[in-house]
Amino acid sequence: MTDIETTYLERCVSTLEKAYNLLRTVQPEEIEYDMYRSACYC
Repeated sequence: MTDIETTYLERCVSTLEKAYNLLRTVQPEEIEYDMYRSACYC
């Protein structure tokens, strides 16, 4: 049976988790809010 490489997917999940957690720490008026929000919706 062939193994499936999941490194990229694991990195994507980690990125989404980090962006979401950081998004929750800033106000919508801050530029960082847009940066973190964009990372969550890509």
